Amino acid sequence: MPDPDNQLRWLNTCCPDWEGGFSMNPCCPVSVSACVSLSKVGTLCGFSEYVYSGATPPVEASVPPKKYLTETIFNSDFFNYKFSSGECEGQTSRSGGASWSKVDVYGTNPCSFTSGTVTPATRSTDYYSCEDGSSTLSYTATTTNIATKPSDSYTVSNTLREDIYNEPGQDRVIIRRSTLSSEDTESAALARVDDWTQGSSCVSSFDRNKPSFTFSKTRVKHEAVVTGLVIGFCYEGVIPIEQALVKYDEYGSRLPHQPEDWLPFSLTAIDAFKAEQVFQTFGLGTLNVSDDDFINASFSLDPYDYPSYFPVDPETGILIDPDALVLTPFSDLPESKVYDYRVLPAVMRRVECEEE
Repeated sequence: MPDPDNQLRWLNTCCPDWEGGFSMNPCCPVSVSACVSLSKVGTLCGFSEYVYSGATPPVEASVPPKKYLTETIFNSDFFNYKFSSGECEGQTSRSGGASWSKVDVYGTNPCSFTSGTVTPATRSTDYYSCEDGSSTLSYTATTTNIATKPSDSYTVSNTLREDIYNEPGQDRVIIRRSTLSSEDTESAALARVDDWTQGSSCVSSFDRNKPSFTFSKTRVKHEAVVTGLVIGFCYEGVIPIEQALVKYDEYGSRLPHQPEDWLPFSLTAIDAFKAEQVFQTFGLGTLNVSDDDFINASFSLDPYDYPSYFPVDPETGILIDPDALVLTPFSDLPESKVYDYRVLPAVMRRVECEEE
């Protein structure tokens, strides 16, 4: 144990050390992390990608699944019909084709179908007559937007679907091609959401269950607050930041982190300084109350403890400014879709002051 008569040595050795030493002596500075989190929920818009379990190999949904804002359909109908009566029965009577295209577009704000256009059908028909002219034929070509016959051929990919239909006995082939384009993105979906929900989480995250088209993002600004400093003594420290790999279960749902998942990521240095008062903040944030009031309120970050700064509605008792902050943090936590990040309270130690 350090010599209690040597006060300088006692103060040098009592505080936790990020390099391995520690002590529970109460003279150590106390650190907390002041965090402000902003969260929003985004949703992908549009048409779901094409999926076909009967294909070889089966075409399955992407993980995570995708949405597209535009679907273009092209339909082609070829026919070659025969005379069915009279002396010309069985002879070729006419052949030709018809085609149309359709474009459907999804809007993104709000997330709903906005427009669809169909180009007029174009037709080409060749007519043939029986030699003695004993049979005549009249035909009007018709087309629809959906082919409904059982498919003899079907191919599919993430952006193109093709159906080929054959009608035996009539030499008729319908080809329908559907193409998806303008893939919606998570960043675009988040940009469509104007409102963030403010909180006090110290964890930045991107949370999307893989089976879902809806996801959330949380960004964090943080500030270190250190109290219990001895005026006139010098300190240095670090602000630890940890990361945890985002994991999913077999169904694609996000798993909660276990304590052992959090691993060191970085240490933000707090350069040596001489304490001029009993508390100090680190991270370039802004304290929105006076230093004396902050000290008298035991360094509380609750706006309700400062009625002269943050008034409440006299009828409801609710803050007039619901987003009022005692301390506005400045430093950003990293953001990632692969890792979550969290900030821990600063770790301080006493150092010898440099001679002035």
